[in-house]
Amino acid sequence: MAKIIRGKVGGPEPGEGALTVGTLAERIKPIDPDVGGTIERIRHWVREGLLWPSSQHHAGTGKHRQFSESAVYDVAVLHVLTRAGLSISSQRYLADALTKVRYAVPKWRQARTQGRKYAPHLIVFWTAAGMAQFGVYEEGDDAKPAERAGFKASDVVLTFDFDLGKLFAKVEA
Repeated sequence: MAKIIRGKVGGPEPGEGALTVGTLAERIKPIDPDVGGTIERIRHWVREGLLWPSSQHHAGTGKHRQFSESAVYDVAVLHVLTRAGLSISSQRYLADALTKVRYAVPKWRQARTQGRKYAPHLIVFWTAAGMAQFGVYEEGDDAKPAERAGFKASDVVLTFDFDLGKLFAKVEA
């Protein structure tokens, strides 16, 4: 069970559990049973600046990073992107993508608790010149996602579409 931390600057919201690296790895076990490997990847993503601990106890060796409850969704998305073969290291656009994903999480959770369907998708676009752009779109959105992401559809040569709703449901506690 996650330890509850209250009243710490930069920590989880009151009542929100603080998760360790190991707890995050356990939470995404339904999509990656290799807990040891996941722990190493999470540590790497923290070093790369893609995941931010909400608090950190002691600054030396053996430091215990704690993450907010919503970090499990970031870890799940990064895991899927890594398994899809995307290079995670030093890709600043991934930080923007995770920010967009973070906005979709509360909407998805609220819809789920209210029995409504909200199916967000993370869509990744690449041009032949190697430019990439991420966007989060709702299933059935009739606007052209490539144009909304800032590209002309004719310039896009590769598109990945990740169903965040299905992914979130697999790691939801």
